[in-house]
Amino acid sequence: MAVVGPNVRNDYHINETEELSYQYKVDEGKLRDICIKEGLLVNTPHNPVCFANTVRIVMKHEQPAQSQGILIDQAFHITDLGTQLKPGIQRWQQNKELRNCKERGTVTPPK
Repeated sequence: MAVVGPNVRNDYHINETEELSYQYKVDEGKLRDICIKEGLLVNTPHNPVCFANTVRIVMKHEQPAQSQGILIDQAFHITDLGTQLKPGIQRWQQNKELRNCKERGTVTPPK
């Protein structure tokens, strides 16, 4: 999957399998490498943000049939990340109640 920045998201998700993510950006007209020796462990909540003028390539293992994508309190098997995830994120962004943390009494901004 290729993602072109900027993307505006403040949700977190987990993967039950490993993933490879490579982000490319020209910084002040010069290309530079940033070495990340280890990635995130499987099942680590993360928020992959793409900034302006970036391109991110993400490769993921096919999820096991029993794995669940969790968004809010909803679970579903993801077969196409590009079409299945966006409606849930939009629903969360548009509904203040879903963004309300009852434990802390705060509301997460939609973007």
